[in-house]
Amino acid sequence: MQLTRNITTSEQERFRLENQHKSGANWFYWISGLSVINTLIVLFGARYSFLLGLGITQVVDGIVYALSSSLAPDMATVAKVVGFVVNLAIAGLFVVFGVLARKRYKWAFIVGMVLYALDAIIFAVVGDWWSFGFHLFALYGLYAGLRAQRRLAGMK
Repeated sequence: MQLTRNITTSEQERFRLENQHKSGANWFYWISGLSVINTLIVLFGARYSFLLGLGITQVVDGIVYALSSSLAPDMATVAKVVGFVVNLAIAGLFVVFGVLARKRYKWAFIVGMVLYALDAIIFAVVGDWWSFGFHLFALYGLYAGLRAQRRLAGMK
């Protein structure tokens, strides 16, 4: 005996919106993770980074790099550790936005998007148009998650 149930159009739409909401919130995790990876790349001396990472963490990396080149080796190490901790805190904030956005806190999506849009301005100012464009793409993904969340709230 096979038990089957026809899935209604409403249930299909809810499932689609749930997935879109989670996908949008997951952008915060990608932003955070790639920002930390970018910082680690800089700490180990490489000269490339991921487009999706935060500009503010790259600013912190630049300041630490400039400072550490003019400090004694011990103090340079301290500066690098402090910079890494600052970047972890910034990236951690985006993890918090992701967690709260997945729990359907609308403000987490909005505040996170505003901060990420402000971060995009850093790339526009320095003329890094690839990173700026990717920030816009990620902002659209975040917005799609927020929009899905709003539509889910209207279905109840």
